[in-house]
Amino acid sequence: MLRTSLVALAALLSLVSVVPVAGAKTTKTRYTKSVALKAACPIFENYPKTGVPARAWTKTPGSGRVGLRYNVNSHYVLVLDYARGDAHPKVNPHWGFLDRGCLKAQLDKPSLVGVGGDGKDKAVDFRPHPLHTIGARTALGPATLRSGPRSFVTGNLEKGDVFRISGRCSGRRSKSFVFGYARVAKRWGWVQSANLRGDPCAP
Repeated sequence: MLRTSLVALAALLSLVSVVPVAGAKTTKTRYTKSVALKAACPIFENYPKTGVPARAWTKTPGSGRVGLRYNVNSHYVLVLDYARGDAHPKVNPHWGFLDRGCLKAQLDKPSLVGVGGDGKDKAVDFRPHPLHTIGARTALGPATLRSGPRSFVTGNLEKGDVFRISGRCSGRRSKSFVFGYARVAKRWGWVQSANLRGDPCAP
């Protein structure tokens, strides 16, 4: 009986040694290109333009690398700050817009093209067609604005930011996305509905 128990314990320990620890996976995915900075630069929560608050954090060469997701144009690129994304808990926001002149290397792709979930290049809908809005919700906390449900990040919301909602949801279930207009970013896009007060896509 004792021998059987010891054998079973040894087998269990061998499994534990090869099973990854939950949460050990980093955000350095195949969807981003890891690049170092050559100077300290701000990473903006939303694409910088007239009327958009300059919310940003400073990234220095000594604070780690960033992951390049897609070029917006010849001036800015969307990046993932690995240090913030891999922190426990994550530091939000960890996606933002960085001046391409701050980078030691560039993403060799046309503007508004990134790697999709299938590993193939996909166009980023950075300026989706507006829809009629039917009301407004405020963000319950940090949330990302996206080009489509579970697609490319195109901006960020903070707690209390207003999001004008359309009647278009990706579904009536948990983790649905709703299409609308983010005032703080001056941009249309999709936000996970559970991140908004009074979930507009709740069943």
